[in-house]
Amino acid sequence: AGRTLYFMAGGNIPIKNTLFEILPSVLVKTDFTFTQAEITGRVRYNKFLSFGVGYRWDDAVTATIAAEFKNFYVGYAYDYPTGAISKASSGSHEVFAGYRLKLDLSDKNTHRHKAIRIM
Repeated sequence: AGRTLYFMAGGNIPIKNTLFEILPSVLVKTDFTFTQAEITGRVRYNKFLSFGVGYRWDDAVTATIAAEFKNFYVGYAYDYPTGAISKASSGSHEVFAGYRLKLDLSDKNTHRHKAIRIM
């Protein structure tokens, strides 16, 4: 198996005078034989609830809903195939959960984070 490179870009765009923000992102992955690109747009309300849609070129349309509380998040995503596989599949469901760590890598931090393999 060869190497696969991932290029990702995204951002947070607050909407003035509201609790909403737009979270666009782009992902391109390639092994230089096959390249796949995905664009996603999400809207987040009050840094708590988010929903969005995405498109993976010649492959699928996606829909996502998620909730965040403190550093935890949980969500659901559905992929609806648009490519050749759509004749054999009605889509896929995904439930995801995670925890977000805040890393402070400044020299002033007295609780430096280290790689787990070094601990």
